[in-house]
Amino acid sequence: MTVLVFSASDKGGTGRSVTSCNMAYWLSMKGHKVAYLDFDFGSPTAGGTFEISRIDNGVRDGTGLHAYLLNENGSPARLSVRSETDRMELSRSRHPSGRLVLFPGDLGGSEFTTLDERMIDRCAALFATCEQEFDVTFVDLSAGRSIALALALSATREPQLSRAVCRWLIFHRWTRQHIAAARGLVHDEHGVLATGEAWGHDRTALL
Repeated sequence: MTVLVFSASDKGGTGRSVTSCNMAYWLSMKGHKVAYLDFDFGSPTAGGTFEISRIDNGVRDGTGLHAYLLNENGSPARLSVRSETDRMELSRSRHPSGRLVLFPGDLGGSEFTTLDERMIDRCAALFATCEQEFDVTFVDLSAGRSIALALALSATREPQLSRAVCRWLIFHRWTRQHIAAARGLVHDEHGVLATGEAWGHDRTALL
């Protein structure tokens, strides 16, 4: 079974990206083929988390996910984490069957303010490609009720993903404010459930 895993949080600083990167790494170490998509468009830092210094804050040549969704490149950049990382332990540790591939964001990209059908189509095509090629695909979303969240929910309702297995991880810290914010991200107006339902998801199944 292949699975798309969406990592979301209402606030920053919850450990969403670091934890998702660690899960991706350990799954690859167990022999799975894993993709990591940096959908934190305003702050693409997955390169830094995987210690790939040349793309700490995204790629500089316009081949990242931000530009891809805007139809500014034909296909987004993909990097083998173990080939590109500066961290010796990470580059040397590998499973003979496992892979860990990063799809980075763009340096200087920004959060999207609108969502259109072209973006949804390109996003769905990317998710479908990853579902066919990888066992697990992590999609690290921007914090809060972002366009990235709506884009993920809309794209997963496209026909080519009708049979896709999707899981949502909602991250928070153990403070009263963070727990309340996480609950709101799921249940409140414009949260995951309401936005998903608006895009055609079954609310109960999504929950």
